[in-house]
Amino acid sequence: MKKIFLIAVLAIICLSSSLVGTVYAETDPSVSRVIKRDLLPDEEKNDQFTIIDRRRRYEAAQILYQQDVETYRTHKAKLIEARERYQTIKNEEEKERFALQARVYLKSAIETFIHRAQRIVVWVDGNSDIDVQIQEDTIQKINAQITELNGMLASVDSLSLEQIQDLTIQVRARIAAYNGTVRSVVGNIKQAQIDTLWSKAQELLARFLNNIENMEDKGIDMTKARELLISANAKLSGEKTKENIISAYSDLRNLLVHLKQATQLQQNQN
Repeated sequence: MKKIFLIAVLAIICLSSSLVGTVYAETDPSVSRVIKRDLLPDEEKNDQFTIIDRRRRYEAAQILYQQDVETYRTHKAKLIEARERYQTIKNEEEKERFALQARVYLKSAIETFIHRAQRIVVWVDGNSDIDVQIQEDTIQKINAQITELNGMLASVDSLSLEQIQDLTIQVRARIAAYNGTVRSVVGNIKQAQIDTLWSKAQELLARFLNNIENMEDKGIDMTKARELLISANAKLSGEKTKENIISAYSDLRNLLVHLKQATQLQQNQN
């Protein structure tokens, strides 16, 4: 009985590494921020309301999740304290005290995970970087996991320590399934981002080439602008990687500065 009891303790505490330490879905900011506002077409500059609404809902879900994490860590510390006290004072009263704290801790862990999953649902739903079918499949999978977890949550108060051990294993399995779903979505999103940015960069190359030729026809020296265009084109002719995209957009931003300067020079000449 003592061995089973200690195994239950270890299973509960090990849950923390799965719950707080795993990676949640986020797009790569170094990719998502490479297009500056001045490089966006006018129609994309004006279509910000949906993005802002989604961001606000996600931030609200994120705040709730962070609050849960802090509560969860508090309960974890109390669980460890109760375990150490029971190991020192081995009587039924301390055992029951420890069992009570184990239930509180497990409930906190499940609630934290539920809110973490709900946060990802908010992030996925309506995300223009994610294919609609992938959105629907992901939301369906995560909501199914949330439903299962709510069922687990309702049963915690009536569990013995041995049953808590079993439920902890089940929760860890749900976390593993959730992380697999999230990793798949993140991979799809990152690839979609790269494809979209690559395509936009190709469009910008064609647009800027036309602008350069127009300026040259008017007798304006565009040597530096052509160098930047050639540099960006070389990067966008290579492997479709995040590094090449970021470097190419750096050239395109500098090229845009030269085009603006050339336009100002032309206006001054007129």
